[in-house]
Amino acid sequence: MELIEKVFLLQNVDLLHDARSSHLGLLATIAEEIEVESGRVLIRRGEPNDALYVVIRGAIELRGTGGQVLEAAEGGAFGTWALIDAEPSVVEARATGSTRLLRIRRSDFQDLLADHVEMAIDLLQGLARRMRRLAAA
Repeated sequence: MELIEKVFLLQNVDLLHDARSSHLGLLATIAEEIEVESGRVLIRRGEPNDALYVVIRGAIELRGTGGQVLEAAEGGAFGTWALIDAEPSVVEARATGSTRLLRIRRSDFQDLLADHVEMAIDLLQGLARRMRRLAAA
Protein backbone atom coordinates (compact mmCIF):
# COMPACT_ATOMS: atom_id res chain seq x y z
CA MET A 1 0.00 0.00 0.00
CA GLU A 2 1.35 3.41 -0.94
CA LEU A 3 2.01 6.03 1.75
CA ILE A 4 -0.73 8.32 0.39
CA GLU A 5 -3.27 5.49 0.61
CA LYS A 6 -2.37 5.01 4.25
CA VAL A 7 -2.81 8.76 4.84
CA PHE A 8 -6.32 8.63 3.33
CA LEU A 9 -7.27 5.75 5.63
CA LEU A 10 -5.81 7.44 8.71
CA GLN A 11 -7.59 10.74 8.12
CA ASN A 12 -10.90 8.94 8.76
CA VAL A 13 -9.86 7.79 12.24
CA ASP A 14 -11.87 9.80 14.76
CA LEU A 15 -8.87 10.65 16.94
CA LEU A 16 -6.92 11.84 13.88
CA HIS A 17 -9.73 13.61 12.05
CA ASP A 18 -8.31 17.10 12.69
CA ALA A 19 -4.66 16.13 12.20
CA ARG A 20 -2.52 18.00 9.70
CA SER A 21 -1.65 16.19 6.48
CA SER A 22 2.04 16.31 7.38
CA HIS A 23 1.31 14.58 10.69
CA LEU A 24 -0.83 11.95 8.97
CA GLY A 25 2.11 11.36 6.64
CA LEU A 26 4.39 10.76 9.62
CA LEU A 27 1.85 8.36 11.12
CA ALA A 28 1.57 6.54 7.81
CA THR A 29 5.30 5.81 7.93
CA ILE A 30 4.87 3.83 11.17
CA ALA A 31 1.64 2.10 10.11
CA GLU A 32 2.33 -1.51 9.18
CA GLU A 33 0.11 -3.70 7.05
CA ILE A 34 -0.86 -7.04 8.54
CA GLU A 35 -2.99 -9.93 7.32
CA VAL A 36 -5.13 -11.84 9.83
CA GLU A 37 -7.04 -15.07 9.35
CA SER A 38 -10.74 -15.56 10.02
CA GLY A 39 -11.54 -15.96 13.70
CA ARG A 40 -8.34 -14.38 15.01
CA VAL A 41 -8.89 -12.30 18.13
CA LEU A 42 -6.94 -9.04 17.93
CA ILE A 43 -8.21 -7.46 21.14
CA ARG A 44 -9.46 -9.33 24.20
CA ARG A 45 -12.06 -7.68 26.43
CA GLY A 46 -10.60 -6.88 29.85
CA GLU A 47 -7.00 -6.91 28.61
CA PRO A 48 -4.89 -3.95 27.52
CA ASN A 49 -4.55 -3.38 23.78
CA ASP A 50 -1.35 -1.94 22.37
CA ALA A 51 -2.40 -0.76 18.91
CA LEU A 52 -4.80 1.16 16.70
CA TYR A 53 -6.12 -0.81 13.73
CA VAL A 54 -7.72 0.38 10.49
CA VAL A 55 -9.44 -2.11 8.19
CA ILE A 56 -8.05 -2.13 4.66
CA ARG A 57 -10.03 -5.17 3.47
CA GLY A 58 -12.39 -7.53 5.28
CA ALA A 59 -14.21 -6.94 8.54
CA ILE A 60 -13.77 -7.11 12.30
CA GLU A 61 -16.56 -7.92 14.74
CA LEU A 62 -16.48 -5.83 17.92
CA ARG A 63 -18.35 -7.28 20.92
CA GLY A 64 -19.01 -5.04 23.90
CA THR A 65 -19.49 -6.01 27.52
CA GLY A 66 -23.27 -5.65 27.24
CA GLY A 67 -23.49 -8.05 24.30
CA GLN A 68 -23.77 -5.34 21.65
CA VAL A 69 -22.06 -6.18 18.36
CA LEU A 70 -20.58 -3.68 15.90
CA GLU A 71 -18.59 -4.23 12.73
CA ALA A 72 -15.52 -2.39 11.54
CA ALA A 73 -15.37 -2.78 7.76
CA GLU A 74 -13.18 -1.13 5.09
CA GLY A 75 -11.91 2.20 6.42
CA GLY A 76 -13.21 1.50 9.93
CA ALA A 77 -10.90 1.89 12.91
CA PHE A 78 -10.80 0.21 16.31
CA GLY A 79 -8.45 0.22 19.26
CA THR A 80 -7.99 3.96 18.85
CA TRP A 81 -7.61 4.79 22.52
CA ALA A 82 -4.80 2.25 22.86
CA LEU A 83 -2.56 4.94 21.39
CA ILE A 84 -3.26 7.09 24.45
CA ASP A 85 -3.37 4.64 27.37
CA ALA A 86 -2.98 1.00 28.39
CA GLU A 87 -6.37 0.58 30.06
CA PRO A 88 -8.17 -2.76 29.60
CA SER A 89 -10.33 -2.96 26.49
CA VAL A 90 -14.12 -2.87 26.82
CA VAL A 91 -14.53 -4.81 23.56
CA GLU A 92 -13.32 -7.98 21.93
CA ALA A 93 -12.23 -7.63 18.30
CA ARG A 94 -12.33 -10.73 16.08
CA ALA A 95 -11.75 -11.08 12.32
CA THR A 96 -14.89 -12.36 10.57
CA GLY A 97 -12.91 -13.47 7.53
CA SER A 98 -9.49 -13.01 6.02
CA THR A 99 -8.75 -9.38 6.83
CA ARG A 100 -6.00 -6.89 5.95
CA LEU A 101 -5.28 -4.14 8.47
CA LEU A 102 -3.09 -1.15 9.15
CA ARG A 103 -1.62 -1.30 12.65
CA ILE A 104 0.02 1.48 14.63
CA ARG A 105 1.56 0.32 17.89
CA ARG A 106 1.41 2.58 20.95
CA SER A 107 5.19 2.41 21.45
CA ASP A 108 5.83 3.57 17.87
CA PHE A 109 3.20 6.31 18.23
CA GLN A 110 4.73 7.56 21.47
CA ASP A 111 8.21 7.56 19.93
CA LEU A 112 6.86 9.61 17.03
CA LEU A 113 5.23 12.11 19.41
CA ALA A 114 8.46 12.42 21.37
CA ASP A 115 10.26 13.36 18.17
CA HIS A 116 7.48 15.69 16.94
CA VAL A 117 6.16 17.63 19.94
CA GLU A 118 4.00 19.87 17.73
CA MET A 119 2.10 16.77 16.68
CA ALA A 120 1.35 15.93 20.32
CA ILE A 121 0.14 19.48 20.96
CA ASP A 122 -2.15 19.38 17.90
CA LEU A 123 -3.54 16.03 19.03
CA LEU A 124 -4.31 17.40 22.51
CA GLN A 125 -5.95 20.49 21.03
CA GLY A 126 -8.12 18.28 18.81
CA LEU A 127 -9.17 16.20 21.81
CA ALA A 128 -10.01 19.35 23.77
CA ARG A 129 -12.20 20.65 20.90
CA ARG A 130 -14.06 17.35 20.79
CA MET A 131 -14.62 17.34 24.56
CA ARG A 132 -16.00 20.89 24.43
CA ARG A 133 -18.41 19.92 21.64
CA LEU A 134 -19.58 16.88 23.61
CA ALA A 135 -20.04 18.95 26.76
CA ALA A 136 -22.05 21.56 24.82
CA ALA A 137 -24.39 18.99 23.27
